Amino acid sequence: MLPRALLLLYLLLFSFSAFSQSNQLPDLLEKWNRLQAADKNRADTANVSLLNAIAFSYFQSAPDKALFYGKKAFNMAVAIGFTEGQSKALANISRSYYVKGAYDLSLNASQQSYEISDKHKDDAGKSNALNGIGLIYLAQDNIQPALEKFQAAAAINKVLKDQDRLAANFINIGICYDELKQPDKAIPALNKGLQICRQINKHNLISLATNRLGLIYHGKKDYQKAIQYYKEVIGNKAYQDDWENSFAYTGLANTYYQLGDYKKAIINGEKGLKLGKKVAAKWDIERSLEILHQSYFAVGDYNTAYTYLKQDKIYSDSLFNEGKENEINGLHLKQQQSENRELIKRSQLDQQRIRLNYLTILIISMIVVFLAVISLIVYRNNLAKNKLNNKLATLNHTKDQLFSVIGHDLRSPFASILQTLELIRGNDLSKEEIELIMDRFFEKLTATSAMLDNLLLWVNGQKKGIKAKLVTVDLPLVIEQLLSLLNLLALEKKITIQHTVPDNAMITADPDHIRIIFQNLIGNAIKFTPENGLIDIFYEVSAVQVIMHIKDNGVGIPLDKQQQLFNIAGQEISSYGTNNEKGIGIGLLLVKKFADENNAVLEIVSEEGLGTEFIVTFKRMV
Repeated sequence: MLPRALLLLYLLLFSFSAFSQSNQLPDLLEKWNRLQAADKNRADTANVSLLNAIAFSYFQSAPDKALFYGKKAFNMAVAIGFTEGQSKALANISRSYYVKGAYDLSLNASQQSYEISDKHKDDAGKSNALNGIGLIYLAQDNIQPALEKFQAAAAINKVLKDQDRLAANFINIGICYDELKQPDKAIPALNKGLQICRQINKHNLISLATNRLGLIYHGKKDYQKAIQYYKEVIGNKAYQDDWENSFAYTGLANTYYQLGDYKKAIINGEKGLKLGKKVAAKWDIERSLEILHQSYFAVGDYNTAYTYLKQDKIYSDSLFNEGKENEINGLHLKQQQSENRELIKRSQLDQQRIRLNYLTILIISMIVVFLAVISLIVYRNNLAKNKLNNKLATLNHTKDQLFSVIGHDLRSPFASILQTLELIRGNDLSKEEIELIMDRFFEKLTATSAMLDNLLLWVNGQKKGIKAKLVTVDLPLVIEQLLSLLNLLALEKKITIQHTVPDNAMITADPDHIRIIFQNLIGNAIKFTPENGLIDIFYEVSAVQVIMHIKDNGVGIPLDKQQQLFNIAGQEISSYGTNNEKGIGIGLLLVKKFADENNAVLEIVSEEGLGTEFIVTFKRMV
């Protein structure tokens, strides 16, 4: 959210009477023109204040005009020694350069404003300059220095009891903590800002901060709270802003998408897109297009999804190019400043020679910067292409494995089920034969259902990625819960499962992932262990880790298949259990993925005909 937030912050937080002053702009210009016509535009404090008011009114809509009047006000204030006027003029100059994207020049002006205010003990000017410097640091991703400036400004405004600026400071502090990935500090700061804003009816800042809270709770996966905050922005009858509502609707779309409610995601995404286009906000448009093409794809409307994907690509490329243009301008201006300073130092020795050197250096620098930027763009484009190619190769591999499973391993059990149904329909079987067939029929359906569950988990993981939610888990307790279900399968084959429970085998992992890992590993042990076999589950607990062993005396795994177990699925890896139970290899793919996500190490020791041992090592919760 940072690129959008930076402009909003400067427009909304740097000062608090921009809109009222912009409404007065025609009157201010008329007054200045009258003074010029009457030759009364001399240097005095009243004229400095008038020029500063004009500059402030222009900085949002016409930053070049704001620079003109701000510099004029500064020169006039210097001429008469009006320090407060100098500080305000420099603040206007800083704002204007900020809106133009010239952050180095904006920073220079804000620092001068701070020095003048500090020298003359103008605390209000100091807090204003500190806030501006903080925003500039924020724009350059220097988050920690920005946070320190906002905190210093807040300390001053607390003493001054300036509630307007204090609200802005708290909101800025909250945004910094969010950018530093510290949501538990960001939320209280934003709530403090909101509390003040509600007391002084700062509705524009209320919408900004509320949207940010929605974004933070979305990041924390607290989707209900995120929805609550986004709806609060949209339903605020006291203040409606298309830009903020666009962000809120798209935020709702993102949240509903995560909840799997794709229809609501589409409805809100379309509203966000419409408002984003209305205010010509490229960042918001691109954000809406991204969630829309994902949502339409999720509901199977691939044509609409593709249309939005193409539009999203156009806007994302445009935003990228604008960002690069600002970066080039910033580098160019910094280089120019450095060279100008060098010119001044050496001008006393040989003015003509320095001028020629300056021109030469400038041209070379521009060429170098241009070539460097072109090289960087080409390099990044190549990286992006390679990334897309790798992703495509992965998707193709997944597709091939999926078709292999569907074409071979799933078709076979369904064919068997159909044959069973044909036998029953033929009415040629005795009651005992039907009961036997129904038992086998139930086993086949149960196995096929488990295969489908694993297949769906695997496909979903390939599409969305698997993210672990790490908490403290009592590993033996989870295993006991699984064994209460899996023992039924073991009893059918007269297999003994021996579970040795240690003391204090707590680990750090995702409990849902742990259940899936060991449901598959223990299920495989049962599947490939013959009747009257033994499965031994035991642990090694040390100060830093818990090592779990699942050892059976089953058929073992051939060496060539051991090397493929965690990489492929389908016909190449599938095999039958000791009672002809069918598998597709998807389960072990899931085991590997979930183990990796939980920072677990998975090992296999197996010898054909002698059995298999799976060893899983977890970090121990001390």
